[in-house]
Amino acid sequence: MGIMSVITVPLKTRIYEEDIINKRMEICRKIYNNMLRDKLKALRRMEHDKDYISSKEIIMSVYKTNNESERKKIKKSQEYKAAQEMQKAKMREYGFSEFDFISCSYEYTKPFASNITSTVASYSIAKPMWKAFERYFFSDGKTIHFKSYESLNTVASDGKAGLKLVGSNRKSTRNPSSPFGLSIMYGSNRGGKVITMPLIVNEKDLYMQEMICHNIKIVRLLRKKINGRYKYYAQLTVDCPPAIKFDRNTGEIKNPINNGNVGIFIDTRKITICSKNGVKQIDLIDKKQIEMENIIADINRFLDTSRRISNPENFNEDGTVKKGIIVEGRRTKLRWNNSNNYIKARNKKANIQRKLAEQRKVRAGEIANIILAEGNNIICNKYNFKAAQMRKK
Repeated sequence: MGIMSVITVPLKTRIYEEDIINKRMEICRKIYNNMLRDKLKALRRMEHDKDYISSKEIIMSVYKTNNESERKKIKKSQEYKAAQEMQKAKMREYGFSEFDFISCSYEYTKPFASNITSTVASYSIAKPMWKAFERYFFSDGKTIHFKSYESLNTVASDGKAGLKLVGSNRKSTRNPSSPFGLSIMYGSNRGGKVITMPLIVNEKDLYMQEMICHNIKIVRLLRKKINGRYKYYAQLTVDCPPAIKFDRNTGEIKNPINNGNVGIFIDTRKITICSKNGVKQIDLIDKKQIEMENIIADINRFLDTSRRISNPENFNEDGTVKKGIIVEGRRTKLRWNNSNNYIKARNKKANIQRKLAEQRKVRAGEIANIILAEGNNIICNKYNFKAAQMRKK
């Protein structure tokens, strides 16, 4: 597999199309949660299986020793290899594989075939869920979370069915010859409404025009809440490296990459760059980000005060939140009354957080360009970022 790039293009949508998209994303969310509920039940059964428990203990014994030679010795042993085979067999038995997740998502989406196609289900539900379980089994994942309301904001496909890129003739295309006249077609042929949304490509954006005219691997429909309203985008995974940008006035390459060795030292606040041109320090966080973080802190204080004033019955005398209210001998969930000012402040906070995330991405790109301008052979220090986060707290 070669180098992949991702481009995001805004879509021109109408109100009824936005309603259809929101409805289908909510259906995907509910299918995800129902499927996850059953998979978590299977996980609990598997974790109580004696053969799985014994095999996991043998595998985890490797990571309890700090001696590298002893680790290699354990991994070469027949007992360790047998434990690995047993773990794989038990995971297959209880349905924990990517293939099983995909086939399971097909069964869950059958009642919604007019809205959600099997391809969209596999890319939007099965594969993200399997990645979460993979992280739980083989990495640092501790739990798998359900999707809360309005938290699933993307659906995807391989561009062949369900969600695809079409040309001006309404025919599917994965390698368009022109960046203009393209649209995203979303829907099923099994009786559902098929909607077509044109891509908004700026005539002056030469980078976007060049990137679209490559082989497209994945088509993704994305929504973002901006100023309290949803905006919709097409996110295309393109089978090519990022195009080279040129200055419109001079014709020179923007952000050229130079040859040479570069040493970088990353800290929590600054990054130090050492090259043949000298030593320089760059702040990881600029002033705009600090101002936004201060505004978010002020909004959080207002939200907490407003919630306490509007819902005094949901708090204990020491100021902590109650775990629930006892009604007729049963514990029920707390009900929260949010004022209009609270809702406005919450929307304002979400918008600032979105801007802050964009600022961080831009800042990371700027720092990467500065480093590559010094040299292409980069040597970085080993830095424990998790320990730094704990120290910051």
